[in-house]
Amino acid sequence: MVTVDSITNVYDAVSTTVATGQTNRDMKANETSLFKNLTEANFCSITTDQTISIRFNDTSMPAIVMTATESPKKWTRAEQGLKIKNVFITNASWSTANIKLELYS
Repeated sequence: MVTVDSITNVYDAVSTTVATGQTNRDMKANETSLFKNLTEANFCSITTDQTISIRFNDTSMPAIVMTATESPKKWTRAEQGLKIKNVFITNASWSTANIKLELYS
């Protein structure tokens, strides 16, 4: 689902799955509703029901491990100083991970 807020914020969102054992799933390349209304995000929210690893912008960046009990986890540019241009997700749990990803300008 892709929506544009009528006030000032633009955002993209997707609900998807990441298969067991999938490494560095390129969310920008594989989820056409992401980065459709914006080229970079200042805020990101990720919800998952499994333990996953997240990398922002490039697969060479260090992985951020996120457990289901941390859901939803949020990143804001003001707090982390990060402009998000892509998201890569690895699922090493033993179950398919259900993911909700929201990106805001």
